[in-house]
Amino acid sequence: MKLSHYFFCGIAFISFSSSGAWVPLLKNANDDTMYFDPARVKKNGEDLHVATYSNYKKPRLSKGFESMSSMTHLSINCAKKTFTIHQIVDYEDEDLEGKNRPFTFQYPKISPIPENSSISLIQSKICE
Repeated sequence: MKLSHYFFCGIAFISFSSSGAWVPLLKNANDDTMYFDPARVKKNGEDLHVATYSNYKKPRLSKGFESMSSMTHLSINCAKKTFTIHQIVDYEDEDLEGKNRPFTFQYPKISPIPENSSISLIQSKICE
């Protein structure tokens, strides 16, 4: 896996090499798998910033780009039980390989964390 850097809002997010401690977080009914690395969760003020990545069993099409994996950079406010997605980077191959297309949210929306969602699962793993 290649090392890539993404910068916005004064925060640097890095897509990490496959030698990192990515652990499976969930597998859905479509056989897609989501991973995260608890050692790379970073505190910024009241928020915890985390990166997740997903491998897809079947290609996903979004605005003309077909992807087999994606990395999502998000923050979670444990006290307020809210989250914000800052950036999603789609990759044409599994494990964050191949051509990529980043989409950075210029005005990220703060949303409540839905119960029984992938975000609530991440929250349960990183919030004390």
